[in-house]
Amino acid sequence: MSTLHPFWVHFPIALLFASFLFDLWARLTGKEGARHAGLYTLVLGLIGAVMALATGMNDGHQAAEIARIKPDPAAAERMLGLVATHRALAVAAILVFAVLLVWRLRQREAPRGEAFSTYMLVAALGAGLILSTGLSGGRIAHHRGDADRPAADMPKTGGTDIPRTAAPAASEGNGGG
Repeated sequence: MSTLHPFWVHFPIALLFASFLFDLWARLTGKEGARHAGLYTLVLGLIGAVMALATGMNDGHQAAEIARIKPDPAAAERMLGLVATHRALAVAAILVFAVLLVWRLRQREAPRGEAFSTYMLVAALGAGLILSTGLSGGRIAHHRGDADRPAADMPKTGGTDIPRTAAPAASEGNGGG
């Protein structure tokens, strides 16, 4: 798989969470700078999220091709299911944060009172979606869809996952003792 998607995903995760935290900080302290930082990190986070989605779509197609050649049909199905779930979560997160951005731009100021509570509830939903997206992506990257097999059993060797065999007994290969 390409190296672009893993590069891009960290930016929107950090920036969109930071946007949520800046908005909360602005509300608690009344600091205008925190409110601006919340808006800027929201914009940059959405840009990063779109880039992560675009590069992830390419990786998702590659994962589907890899899944098709897996000797274990059940593992291939798990991989395809994880990729579909990951993609759906990413799209949902982007939509939630896009709605928040439009909301902010239309109001031209930070939400106040009950509107702020609703805004932060929607932002918390977006943060939860980002977390879920990252977790599902981690399962794809580290387990290659083999949810029942620990990552330690699936080392990466030259870009190909090769299952490990059992470790040699303690007496083997070290002179017997």
